[in-house]
Amino acid sequence: MSGIKKMIDEKQLIMLCSKKTCFIFDMDGTLIDLNANWGWLRKNLSELALDRFGERVQFATFSEGFRTIRDKYGLEYLKDFHAIMEKEENRSVIEDAAVCDNGMRIFDLVQKSRTYEKNPNSCVVILSNNFKSTIEMATRKFDIREKVDFYLGRDMVEETKPNAWGLQRIKETVPGVSKEEMVLFGNSDADRGAAKSFGIDYIDVNELQMPRL
Repeated sequence: MSGIKKMIDEKQLIMLCSKKTCFIFDMDGTLIDLNANWGWLRKNLSELALDRFGERVQFATFSEGFRTIRDKYGLEYLKDFHAIMEKEENRSVIEDAAVCDNGMRIFDLVQKSRTYEKNPNSCVVILSNNFKSTIEMATRKFDIREKVDFYLGRDMVEETKPNAWGLQRIKETVPGVSKEEMVLFGNSDADRGAAKSFGIDYIDVNELQMPRL
C-alpha cells in the first residue's frame, strides 16, 4: 500500500486480515522504536573495520556492512562487530525505547482478528534485523512477548531483510501455511523488498492512519 495516508478502522483491518493466518511484524520502527544511536554505531563499526582490516567498511545499512566483512574476511570476523551492535541495541531497550503507536494499534487489532478455534495454525511472528536478545528484552518490556508465537532475529537467520530467507523459514515452520495466507507489517524498504521478493502481501504501518483505540 502506498500514497496518501488513509484512515482504517478496526472492522476494515480485521476484514483485510480475514484471509490471513500468519501475521509477521518487523520490530524496530514498526512495533517499538529502539531509538538507538545508529550514527554512533555506524562510526564505531567503520573504525573497528579500519583497525582490523585496514579499510573503512561502509555501513550505509548494517546488513551491507556485515555482508562485506563476511564475504571478504570470513564469518568468524563478524563476532566483535555483532557484539558492539547488540550491546547498543540492548542499551537502547533499557534507556530509550518507546512504543510505535501506529504499529502497536495494528498489532492489537490483529490480535483481535485471530481465532484459534477456527484455525489452530494462526500465528503472530516477529521477523527483525535486530538481535535475538534485543527482541526478547523489548517485547517483554512492552508486554507483548506472550502475544508473539515466535521470532527470528539477526543472529537466527542466514540472511537479513531485504533478503527473504527469514520469510522462507517462517513458511517452513508454520504447518501448511501458504504465501497467500501470510502478511508482513513493516516500515522500511528492507521490509517491503523482502515481502515483494518472497511474493506475500505487505502493509507499511506508517501508510495507515490508525485511529486511537
